[in-house]
Amino acid sequence: MSKRELFKCICLYFFLCLNALSAQNVQDKQLLTKVLKDLEIRYDCNFSYSNEDLQDITLVPPSEELSFINAIEYLKNNTSLIFNVLQDRIVTIVSPNDFIFSVCGTILDKETQHPITGATVITGKQYTISDDFGRFQFTDIKVGAILDIKHIGYENRNVTIIEKPENCLILQLAQNVQELNEVVIPNFITQGIKKTAEGAITIDYNQFGVLPGLIDTDALQTVQSLPGINSLDETVTNINIRGGSHDQNLITWNNIKMYQTGHFFNLISAFNPNMTNKVALYKNGTPSGLSDGVSGTIDIKSSDRIATEFKASLGLNLIEVNGLVDIPISKNASLQISGRRSYSDLVKTHTSDHYFEKAFQNTEVFKNENNVISENDNFRFFDIEAVLNYDITENDKLKVGFITMKNDFSFFESAFILNEEESKESTSEQSNMGIGLNYSHIWNDKFNTTLNIYGLQYNLKAKNVDILNEKQLVQENSIDETEFTIASNYKLNEIMHLNGGYSFNESGIYNFDESNNPLFRIFSKDVIRKHALFTSLKLNSTSYKTQLTLGLRINYIQPFDEFIIEPRLSFNQKFLGVFTWDVLGEFKHQTNTQSVDLQNDFLGVENRRWVASNNRDVPIIKSKQLSTGVTYKENEWLINLEIFYKDVKGIVAQSQEFQNQYQFRTDSGSYSGSGIDVFISKKIKAFSLWGSYSYQDLNYHFKTLQQSRFPNNFNINNALNLGASYNYNNFKIATGLKWNTGRAITNPVKGNEVIDNEINYEPANTSNLPDYFRWDGSLTYDFKINKTILVNTGISLWNITDKSNLINKYYEFTDINFPIEIIDNSLEFTTNFLLRVTF
Repeated sequence: MSKRELFKCICLYFFLCLNALSAQNVQDKQLLTKVLKDLEIRYDCNFSYSNEDLQDITLVPPSEELSFINAIEYLKNNTSLIFNVLQDRIVTIVSPNDFIFSVCGTILDKETQHPITGATVITGKQYTISDDFGRFQFTDIKVGAILDIKHIGYENRNVTIIEKPENCLILQLAQNVQELNEVVIPNFITQGIKKTAEGAITIDYNQFGVLPGLIDTDALQTVQSLPGINSLDETVTNINIRGGSHDQNLITWNNIKMYQTGHFFNLISAFNPNMTNKVALYKNGTPSGLSDGVSGTIDIKSSDRIATEFKASLGLNLIEVNGLVDIPISKNASLQISGRRSYSDLVKTHTSDHYFEKAFQNTEVFKNENNVISENDNFRFFDIEAVLNYDITENDKLKVGFITMKNDFSFFESAFILNEEESKESTSEQSNMGIGLNYSHIWNDKFNTTLNIYGLQYNLKAKNVDILNEKQLVQENSIDETEFTIASNYKLNEIMHLNGGYSFNESGIYNFDESNNPLFRIFSKDVIRKHALFTSLKLNSTSYKTQLTLGLRINYIQPFDEFIIEPRLSFNQKFLGVFTWDVLGEFKHQTNTQSVDLQNDFLGVENRRWVASNNRDVPIIKSKQLSTGVTYKENEWLINLEIFYKDVKGIVAQSQEFQNQYQFRTDSGSYSGSGIDVFISKKIKAFSLWGSYSYQDLNYHFKTLQQSRFPNNFNINNALNLGASYNYNNFKIATGLKWNTGRAITNPVKGNEVIDNEINYEPANTSNLPDYFRWDGSLTYDFKINKTILVNTGISLWNITDKSNLINKYYEFTDINFPIEIIDNSLEFTTNFLLRVTF
């Protein structure tokens, strides 16, 4: 073969090979949809796409030797489409024209289907917060974007956007029973009330259900539904925790100590329900960072949420009008302002009339001398609360709270004196104002620091006029207080957390009394400065079945040069899957108490005056408590049993509301005793049934009184509460029965009532009032008028059977030389109605 022929053969062979290769490429090109189905089998993955985006697109399938990621890269390089690899090998495919779109959604509680307010939704560098209807929206979303949803009290949830949704998303969050210090008992009594492993009972009003007689988020009325807590005079604010007087409770609002807690002479809480977001109650085992409140602590907090859009609400009930505005200032700051004012001075309702009669029964307002006319009584109250939330950075948060409240009461007395009519005015003004700053900084994921500063001023001014005897008594009581606290938390590891800090408190209390007949003037001012170092160590087992918190607070009382060391204990152990055992203990003290005189003043408010310890006739009050309990929870059954021992020393007789032979004694003593609290509940779908029983046996010990040991004035031997509620969507109804044995009282000796012109009493607190019984009910319903307007309605029924309960009985000695029995009755059948519009 010649060279020319050989060259021709080679060229022909090369040409045939090229044709073969070209024919093979044409043959191997396939529709992309077919390629994707083969790849799903090959790589065990899933492709999400629109058929319109992939129509008529062909390519050669990727080599079987390629890995999954390299195969996706091959598809990206050989098409104009956008491929996004998500979790679990889910791959979304979109056309570049459909890459950016808007997404909206509503976040709901998985159990109740109620909207969740204040949930944080994050995607990439964008974030937003759900509004009061649980809604959120993003305007710049890509396929494959992940929505990270978070809210305290709920499990975090991630949602992947695999395609452009046609409608708004409906996203449900499950409650997280591990969030609030490892919750032991969720839905204690009703939804939103929980008991934590550290012994606190927390109330989250974002998840709140309904309680008998309660139509609003009233913190102080809510806690009275819990075992071991009573109000013997049937007020909202005079709360008795395990036999303690009301002044033995520490009540704070956004970390500011409150000395005035009630309106309408304690028949209405002074804390605006519009601003109340969460409440924590400690009956024992209080964290070492808290002082005062030897009987209990009620910590009230407003929301930390940053508002993303303007919101306002207007509300009305049969006592007051109220309003709220929530104003976004910037992307990371918002201001919330709320206020209330009573209108009984302008328009009277049957509810305000019943409250007025209850507050002023057995006083000069209703029961004056025959020739004295009481007229033109005027009562009003208001309160304003404002909170600024500012997220300076992701690690720096600032919260500033302001609260002011005032009660005004006045009435005129007229009488004819020497044939001429004279009129005199008696008045009472009570006010409380405070401002607090809370700043927190997160140094890293293990270490953070919190700074809290507040200042407050409390004032009480009262003038009582006796027109016939030309007497006038003026009383004033004021408090100026500041506090500075800095604390840090350090997470050593997953099972060990350390907390510590320093606190300084300065409290000045001023008292003034002036009378023109007889002429006298008494005033005093006491200033107490306290320093404290506190620390606590929290230990968790690796299984989180065991939790132990050991706390210590070292207090230095500067005027008395006295150190007070207070250990704290909280232990929680889960066992057998359905049981929990806990132990709580604490030592506490307080240096402010109330002096109470119940029979000399006509208003029932100015006779409660705050006084400071002086280590003489008013000692420092010191307490110690120990309690242990067992909880059983399974199949929607909940049973909790707790026994306690309590000992409080340094109380003053005049703070204990004696109305017997010890009424004017100023002796100091103590009280101690034990008790048991039992709680049982059962949930059946939307129904909740519960019952609680408390037994207490607490006794006074006064060495200098005639009786050294006798029953505590605030002791209730037996108390029983039964309740039922039904929640369906936005409709809630509850009813409940309250029964307890009567409080201890002291009667005159029968047949020998008077000796030497004085009442001859039997031994103190040896008699009891009749048993107390009350049936209450409430109903609430929320509905939307449109997408932006929410309406809350409710009605409460108090004392449905209109039972006339005796809540107190005492005696007065008059000119007829025989004791006159004075009876305080309970509130009669009273209704209240709520209407609130939020827009």
